[in-house]
Amino acid sequence: MTRISLPALDAAYNTVKANVDSAKIKAAMFTIQDIYNSDQNTYELPLYYRKDVWLVGAQGPQFHRQPNQVGAEWDVGNWTIN
Repeated sequence: MTRISLPALDAAYNTVKANVDSAKIKAAMFTIQDIYNSDQNTYELPLYYRKDVWLVGAQGPQFHRQPNQVGAEWDVGNWTIN
């Protein structure tokens, strides 16, 4: 496992992780790609971050995020809508 210290890269990944604004995510991903293609690149990290945004109201299904490739619908058979 490679360990690096690039605050600009950390900030860009945090922007991707913490936002749902596609313009901010796009700008941050360009920053990540610029760093990735620069002389600072002494590491190897994927450029893919799966962003799932779910809006569930208080009366909606019993939503439980499943952090794997199955996705958030893994228990859709147990959902009830009031």
